[in-house]
Amino acid sequence: MATDAFLATFAERGWLMPLDPMIAKYRQAVEWDDIDPILVRDVCSYKGKVYGVPNLRHLDVLLLPEGTSSTRRGSSRPRPWTSGSPRRRR
Repeated sequence: MATDAFLATFAERGWLMPLDPMIAKYRQAVEWDDIDPILVRDVCSYKGKVYGVPNLRHLDVLLLPEGTSSTRRGSSRPRPWTSGSPRRRR
């Protein structure tokens, strides 16, 4: 997949084929509904048509030693995720 910086240019020039017909046909087989729709809209779509499939997601985490940053200023510690994944809730 081209990066989203080039998606508009490639789509406008006709260098990419919209995937919408294939998504409609194979939606269940590829579990399309499990893919984050915001990610599809923001990264893989242009003018309402889908041109790519997201295949990578980053989760950036900042770990601080205890007693640093805001914990010294009296604010509470962040709550941990208990679900194991920040994925979209159903």
